[in-house]
Amino acid sequence: MNALDVLQQMDGVPWRIAQAGPYEAILVIDVGHDRRHFALSVLIARPTDKRPSFSICSEVQVKPDHDRERINPVMLCDQIIAIIRKALRRSFRPLRSMLILRDGRLCGDEPKGVQNGLEGLVNQGMLARDARVDVVDFHKDSQEAIRIWDVDARVELKTPGRRRRLSD
Repeated sequence: MNALDVLQQMDGVPWRIAQAGPYEAILVIDVGHDRRHFALSVLIARPTDKRPSFSICSEVQVKPDHDRERINPVMLCDQIIAIIRKALRRSFRPLRSMLILRDGRLCGDEPKGVQNGLEGLVNQGMLARDARVDVVDFHKDSQEAIRIWDVDARVELKTPGRRRRLSD
């Protein structure tokens, strides 16, 4: 673990973003490479007049069925509700929008687990009934490399619109 991981475990955040695009919350669902665990991470970033205006947390769970990529829909539903409850804390205003990002693809009955989780969030007042919710599969394997930065042949770090030497 590095210092930022330790700081996050203590619920400390050294900086925050003001907004997560057009969404108040982003929930990421991922299964480990060995299929023995799955993780959910949520980021809430919204205006300061809404409580909480910022929250971030992650949870890792053991998968009972590690032979397959899919997550048990009942477990997925329960974990979605639990992590949003944890991120919202005690005093909160319901989320008005959320992006659910599945690393890989939704498998088997996972869409049903996500839908049941969303219904549970609405029923418990954590998600507005008319909230915008988008569910996206994110595949990292593609014809084009997905990079935020890269190192070129001259050992320079390239980011969109910027280039600098690695020794800087």
